[in-house]
Amino acid sequence: MPKIFSEEEKESHRKFLLDNGLKIIMEKGYKNVTVDQLVKMIGASKGYFYVLFPSKETFFLDALAWQMEKNYIRLKEAVEQGYTSEQIGALYRDIFKNSMHFATFEDAAYVQQKVGEQQWEKFQSFQEEYFTRVLKLLGRDTSVCDPRTLSNLSAVMFLLYNSHAKYLFSDRIEATVDVLLQAFHTYIYDK
Repeated sequence: MPKIFSEEEKESHRKFLLDNGLKIIMEKGYKNVTVDQLVKMIGASKGYFYVLFPSKETFFLDALAWQMEKNYIRLKEAVEQGYTSEQIGALYRDIFKNSMHFATFEDAAYVQQKVGEQQWEKFQSFQEEYFTRVLKLLGRDTSVCDPRTLSNLSAVMFLLYNSHAKYLFSDRIEATVDVLLQAFHTYIYDK
């Protein structure tokens, strides 16, 4: 008989998978990671995964959103501690270079193709709302500094930093991300 998990256990398992599942995806690639491999981390069955997430693609998008929320908390703590704009800029760099290694461009494009239009629009709405909150947290006017533009710039940096594209100079990706991070910072603070 399958184990019955309490709501607290389900939430704990969900958070564990959101925190750790993308690490496996980054190591092996989205298409190479199975639901079985994900649930093995929590000692559960494949069917249990679908109790927690409607699909592997939903899991992927939820995990990205989960990571973004964790980054927002880091940013909020920095603002509450009185970080200067330069220190906030350093925090952006830390976030992008140390916590945004979850998928390649190819994986992200594949997931986008697999999810329905409604689910993708929901994720984009989350991104817009997220960057609206970031801008408000930083005291910026969202009528001047567009959250969608920030979302696009963030996505470009994320995808570039995690790219394995052979047409890029791989030894210059880090420097390119630095330039884009500076543009991101300038757009927020000098707009």
